[in-house]
Amino acid sequence: MLVDASEVEALTAIRAIDAVAVADENQFWAAAAEELGYGM
Repeated sequence: MLVDASEVEALTAIRAIDAVAVADENQFWAAAAEELGYGM
């Protein structure tokens, strides 16, 4: 899986606020951050 810098930044920011929100890659915020990595 390729990870874009924007995805990493988004996950880091979300994790700082609510780590549980991105604990599972299938959760909403984790998936949204992944979409940023695809250039949504």
